[in-house]
Amino acid sequence: DYRELPTDEDGLRRIVEALSLNGKRSVALTGASLSPGKTGAMCFDARTGQTEAVQTDFIAHPLHGTGDVFASVLTGALVKGVSLVEAASQAVDFIHACAVRTVAQDLPLREGVDFEPLLGMLAGATAANNKIGYIADYPIFGLPSSINAFALGARMVNPRAKIYLTWSALSDFDEAHPFDDPEIRVISNRDVSAPSHTALNHGLFRLTDEGEMENLGIPILDWGKMYLTLARSILNGKWGADMSGARALDYWWGMSAGAIDIAVTQRLDPALARLIDMMRDGLRDGTVRPFEGLLVDQKGVVRCEKDEALSPAQILAMNYLLDNVVGHVPHTDRLRPEARALVELQGLRERRSPDVEEFSWSTGSGEA
Repeated sequence: DYRELPTDEDGLRRIVEALSLNGKRSVALTGASLSPGKTGAMCFDARTGQTEAVQTDFIAHPLHGTGDVFASVLTGALVKGVSLVEAASQAVDFIHACAVRTVAQDLPLREGVDFEPLLGMLAGATAANNKIGYIADYPIFGLPSSINAFALGARMVNPRAKIYLTWSALSDFDEAHPFDDPEIRVISNRDVSAPSHTALNHGLFRLTDEGEMENLGIPILDWGKMYLTLARSILNGKWGADMSGARALDYWWGMSAGAIDIAVTQRLDPALARLIDMMRDGLRDGTVRPFEGLLVDQKGVVRCEKDEALSPAQILAMNYLLDNVVGHVPHTDRLRPEARALVELQGLRERRSPDVEEFSWSTGSGEA
């Protein structure tokens, strides 16, 4: 059990030295904390035979993909010829800067919402009774834009479609029966599968009359696209241009950058499959923008005029749901205990909306 491994400095040194196969290979062990409030990496450099730690301030905030970003920055620095410890130090500092900016703006480092309109269209076209279920996870900034993009996609092909919203972070959430209404048969769930869940209940699926799950579409997230470009930017000297002191960028990458796509069932009606392909092409080349035209929220407030479009910052800073979404943002006291810490940091009810004027962007055009 990994929880029985030593976590003190001497123990971490022994771990990396053992992993080096008697000094034959270099090792970088992440998540190494030598004192309270600190985190970083413990490194063994096979070229020098030295074991050394790099540390930075710990940010008490859950962030996805930091290990992969660490590997990208580390690899790029190593290829440039710096030592393992210096490369690890650059990676640790970069991730810390990203974390500081993310927490300060109450904004999760996410992959964007490009695929949501496509899954919404697929759901709207396959829900015969106009009822579509959507299982969101945490009520934090970034989630309303995904829910609303899905709702807009469904409305594009079915103006009568309603999105019935529930949250998997609720303390009374029932995975086997997420919706009380048995007529909700088309459901959008988590982006990807997980070992603790059944193989089919992720992405967009439909419940058959026999109670079986039939996958309709799933998002494909190509994180490697982002990591390779980060590493390449270090090699060509452009990474430094992205930062000034503790400043870091939010990376808004989607279909146009090749970082996101969806896979649909082969049983899909050919005409609908062609429509999905056309929408995918439009999202990639920018001719289709989901958050464009008249948008009205649940309270009847106009959020976008018919001849306007929302900016990326306005999309990520959404704290409202559109008028074809049935459901609401839950209060923190209704959530599972383990979900409350994240929501207290980034919750839609707990924090003010991020200032859209403070955002900077990298869209994944090939240069970070």
